[in-house]
Amino acid sequence: MPSSTETEKPLPIFRPVAFNFQDIRESADAYLAKVKSEAARIAAETKAEIERLRTEISADLTSQRQVLEIKEKEILAREEKVKAEEAKLGDRQKTIETAKYEEAFEQGKREGYDAGFKQGYETGEKQALTDYNERLSQECHSIITNRLETLFPAVQAAVSQLKESEAMFLACWEQQTVQLAATIARQTISRELPNMADVPLKLLREALELAIGSVRLKIRMNPRDVEFLEPEIDRLIRQITPAAETEIVSDIRISPGGCYLETSQGMIDQRLESRLARIQEELN
Repeated sequence: MPSSTETEKPLPIFRPVAFNFQDIRESADAYLAKVKSEAARIAAETKAEIERLRTEISADLTSQRQVLEIKEKEILAREEKVKAEEAKLGDRQKTIETAKYEEAFEQGKREGYDAGFKQGYETGEKQALTDYNERLSQECHSIITNRLETLFPAVQAAVSQLKESEAMFLACWEQQTVQLAATIARQTISRELPNMADVPLKLLREALELAIGSVRLKIRMNPRDVEFLEPEIDRLIRQITPAAETEIVSDIRISPGGCYLETSQGMIDQRLESRLARIQEELN
């Protein structure tokens, strides 16, 4: 914990007295049961929020897929329209060629002098029609092939991008859900803390139980908690760590409800913001 100028007021120093190991074991068991219950509740609320967000994301992705399918159908409909127009164009060309054929045929009849000329004309006309039909078929096939080569890669790219977006959305929302749950927890605790006088005592009890065996303790708490809960704090110290030389420090850096213990074996951080940070780290 960073060092700074502290605002302290003299408080009694408690000297070692006898204590009961059976009471300590029962207190530890009760503390563990409370911790497990609190962790299970927070985990259940967080999972429920994640499921709700997943449902919203799934609905949004389904809507995007439907839009993509509609666009794909519109593209196919336009392709069909192009084919129909190309077919009409072919029919008009055939009509023109037929008219030309009939005109040429009549002209050949009028101008022809023998059967050989007539036969040659008909053979040439048939070959011309065959060449035209083949050329028209090749052009139609080329147009359709080019359009399909442009359409299918675009559709495949859109589907691939949609899948990547879905994975990114899920990962992002799961992380944001944990952060949201932590933020809600902080706001709820800050709002309800004035009505929960037992919270500082519970956190202090947990810290003292972890500090059993230490010969020296310095307990840092918010000045308001020390002022209003001093008799209860003294009772907990006598009950849980009677053998330790204990000092209570009013420290404005400690947020209301929490505490910070300096022991002969190390530090015990029971500040509310630290507990929420540990829970959020475990959920991540």
